[in-house]
Amino acid sequence: MVPEAADAYILKSVLHNWDDDRTVDILSSCRRAMRPDSTLLVVERLLPERIECVDAHRDIVVMDLHMLALHGGRERTTNQYAKLRATAGLRSTEVRPTASPFAVMEVV
Repeated sequence: MVPEAADAYILKSVLHNWDDDRTVDILSSCRRAMRPDSTLLVVERLLPERIECVDAHRDIVVMDLHMLALHGGRERTTNQYAKLRATAGLRSTEVRPTASPFAVMEVV
């Protein structure tokens, strides 16, 4: 259950645990609880659209394999998250990279 009518919500390292259908369910639950002016911050690692042979890409691909094998979840690209958000009736206003492996997606 998601508390209703908060100013902001945050999901960190939650959505990558789940398959696409369950991820849409989680996002939809957040949307139902949100006010029109609420913000949802989604903090996840973002899989690159094109995998290259560099350490950072290797690390996220390994994490993707772990999520698939252990939880049935997966790491996703920015575009894959955008499709899931749209299915849940949400949209991203900004995607902010960080100095860490994570990005912050601002969702309304």
